Amino acid sequence: MSKRKRKRIAWGEWGEALVIAAVIAIFLRTFFFQIYKIPTTSMDPTLKAGDRIFASKLVYGPKVPFTGLRIPGFGEIQRADIVVFIPPEEKLKFWFK
Repeated sequence: MSKRKRKRIAWGEWGEALVIAAVIAIFLRTFFFQIYKIPTTSMDPTLKAGDRIFASKLVYGPKVPFTGLRIPGFGEIQRADIVVFIPPEEKLKFWFK
């Protein structure tokens, strides 16, 4: 096998691995968890502005993208839970940038 062909095969293997890793990461972020940055001091002293939190979507059920459907979760919202949401005006900024 020529050196050029081996190099092309190596790039193909790396490319395939990167595509698979990206698909898995997008799937996990969509249905299982997401990392958020706290934008304000509204939860001070528990959470400071700039802190990052890891939110599990499995407890209350993840939303199916581009639909109004939600997959059933494993629990209900309880007292002292931290609820993560995106304000409606921020959603509009995201979609109409």
